[in-house]
Amino acid sequence: MRPSIAMIAICLLAASLASATWGCRDDGPAERLGQALDEAASDVREAVEEEVDAAIEAAEDAAEEASKAVKESVDEAADKAHETIDDATERTRS
Repeated sequence: MRPSIAMIAICLLAASLASATWGCRDDGPAERLGQALDEAASDVREAVEEEVDAAIEAAEDAAEEASKAVKESVDEAADKAHETIDDATERTRS
């Protein structure tokens, strides 16, 4: 004989009620300690992530500033080289 939909529904309801009431007990000291450790680990993880993000941002800013300084130096050197070439070209034409 096949189980009816009503019988399956009753069995599922009974199983869900049994599991729900089984989990409704007070947490003991070990459970509370475990939860406190989990929360502390989460807080530490968040703090480390914030510090890492801040360090990455600072490094990116420093790299950008260094890049600008190098570009300015290269541009100045290129300008001086062009001036020297122009001067040399004018002297050879004169």
